[in-house]
Amino acid sequence: MSVGFIDKKGRFTIPRAVREALQLEPGTPVAYTCVGGELRVTRLDEPYGPVALAALAEAERGETITLEEWIEREGIDLSVPDLPEDEGIDDE
Repeated sequence: MSVGFIDKKGRFTIPRAVREALQLEPGTPVAYTCVGGELRVTRLDEPYGPVALAALAEAERGETITLEEWIEREGIDLSVPDLPEDEGIDDE
């Protein structure tokens, strides 16, 4: 674990070892999110970075819903039709 301090302007330095491990170069776009008392830094150039940030922003606003709620909202039918006896899998 690396330890650092916040300066008078509210800035902190990401330790070199962490920057190297995450391949953070000057100019790398990142987003900051507070989750359960932790500060998370997310690279925005990752393929799912924007999707993750949108989901985190929804969570922070209390706008997340369960998968079941989304399925109901979208009107998706997940029921599986019964197969007639003669169309089932042949065990022979």
